[in-house]
Amino acid sequence: MISAAEFRKLQTESQAKKQTEKKDRFIKARDKYTEAILEEVQASLEHVRSKGLRYNYIMLEHKDLIQETDGFAYTTLLYGFWNKDTQKFDDSVFGEHGVTKPFDRAAEELRAHGYKLENVSDPARSKRLYIKLSWDEPADA
Repeated sequence: MISAAEFRKLQTESQAKKQTEKKDRFIKARDKYTEAILEEVQASLEHVRSKGLRYNYIMLEHKDLIQETDGFAYTTLLYGFWNKDTQKFDDSVFGEHGVTKPFDRAAEELRAHGYKLENVSDPARSKRLYIKLSWDEPADA
């Protein structure tokens, strides 16, 4: 028979392991969602180039970006967890895990290449996702 102290120690270790697994799963989902955003950007830019379109912005196709990623809703990966009490999203999970939001991460990477990525959605009004990708006109245009 184990003592109460040993039992508490085992419980604490088990909880710590579950928290680590949960954190790892969240970070992996965040990484996958960042990649999904960047893949959609790439596909959209290829479409614009292949059609010879003269746009300086496009709205990304959201179909692939609203899918669950490793069990996390896209809204969780974009805005954080929904707080039922405040009726708002709480993005503190990103700070707790020491990571940036996937959208911010993708936007930063694209900014280095001259693109601006904006989430123009209003999650308070609708669950629809609107992401705008813009860039400056080419100098020779």
